Amino acid sequence: HRKAGRVYVLSVLLLLCPTGFHLGLYAKGGLLGKLGFLTLAVASSHTTLAAWRAVMPPERNLPAHRVWMIRSFALAASAISFRVFHLIGYAAGLSEATNYIGSLWLSIFANAAAAEWIISQKQPSTRNSELQTES
Repeated sequence: HRKAGRVYVLSVLLLLCPTGFHLGLYAKGGLLGKLGFLTLAVASSHTTLAAWRAVMPPERNLPAHRVWMIRSFALAASAISFRVFHLIGYAAGLSEATNYIGSLWLSIFANAAAAEWIISQKQPSTRNSELQTES
């Protein structure tokens, strides 16, 4: 688990987020397209760093680590959701510009909402201790 986690963190922080940030600077879709990719890059960096910090000494807070990893993975998986939403929008006959922007933001918000729903389904006592460490 630790080796896979290191590979994941390095992949997200050294490959995914920098390329997402670069893509955000040149993304199609105008300002909303650029902001979508920049938001995703920043949020992915933040959640991944928070997950890594939570598990590293001296903190070693495994409940907080799990919560932040759920968020991080959900944001990383938004690339998949984007493609699914984009296909649905194409099939629905949306214009390319509307479809692109809508699919981008919908993938970010839907995946973030799914992550928060998964987190909320945990046992209340575990959830309370995780909330205290996130503040």
